[in-house]
Amino acid sequence: MNAKLVLLLQVVLLVDASSRSRYSHRTHEAVKQPDSFDCMFNICESDPHYPEEAVKRIVNQHRSFHSFLTGRVIEPIQGVSISTRSHKESKPFCKMVDVQVTPKTMTDVENVKRRIVNVRNHSQILKFQKCNLEGGDQCYEERILDIKTKCVQMYSNIKLVTADVTNEVLEYHIFRIPTTCVCTYIKKFT
Repeated sequence: MNAKLVLLLQVVLLVDASSRSRYSHRTHEAVKQPDSFDCMFNICESDPHYPEEAVKRIVNQHRSFHSFLTGRVIEPIQGVSISTRSHKESKPFCKMVDVQVTPKTMTDVENVKRRIVNVRNHSQILKFQKCNLEGGDQCYEERILDIKTKCVQMYSNIKLVTADVTNEVLEYHIFRIPTTCVCTYIKKFT
């Protein structure tokens, strides 16, 4: 079992290291990291170095992107929950906080800092839930046989429109964002 997991991880890392995006031949601008207090999960809502006027100019030159920059909220797909099936109020095991952000700078899945298009009249708003671990990371404090529970942050990949000010282009890039908090368990061996 462990040998299969190690082999799988090696294959995933090998594929990830060798994969290149179709934009990898381009030189992209160096985006300075904003102060860390403005960032959460590599999502930075304010950036003193954000070139607002240059981004507005590029957006106006690329009208084909306007339908994607309507200010609608981008959020995880809502699945069927127990409460919607049984019509009874239920509470999740893990405490969560709803977050809504309008990012200016984010780090994409290729670990490159990108400027997200978010200017007046052309915006992309993210909505997600993050784990609230103020009381600890256990989702169920009582003892359940030999099982230990833990709240874990889950993530999804989404595409956002970014602005490359140096090359004066708009591009789609993939970003990993938090989605929700789930209760997981592991068997305790005594």
